[in-house]
Amino acid sequence: MKLTIEHIIQSAQSEMLVPPRDADATLTTLVWDSRLVVEGSLFVAIVGGHVNGNDYIIQALEAGAGAVIASQVPTAAIRDAARQSGAALFLAADNDA
Repeated sequence: MKLTIEHIIQSAQSEMLVPPRDADATLTTLVWDSRLVVEGSLFVAIVGGHVNGNDYIIQALEAGAGAVIASQVPTAAIRDAARQSGAALFLAADNDA
C-alpha cells in the first residue's frame, strides 16, 4: 500500500494547518532527521534530547518534504514555506490531556 497525504489527513490525530497542493501525492519515506529528507518524505518534527526537530522544518521543506507533522505550533515563516512548496503541514494532537 502506498502512503498518500490523503491517508495522513484521514488517519492522523492532528490539525491540518496548510493543505497540500496534491492530497493524492505519494509519500516516499518517513523521517525525523531533516538531513535525511528526500523528495516526497513525510518529516515528523519531534523534540529530542539534544535537538528540536521543529527548528528544522523549513530545511525539510526545502529538501522536498511532501508533508510535515510538527509537534509545536509552527511560525508564520514555516506556514509560508509549506504553502510555497505545496507540502501539507500538520500540528500533532496534544495527547497530554
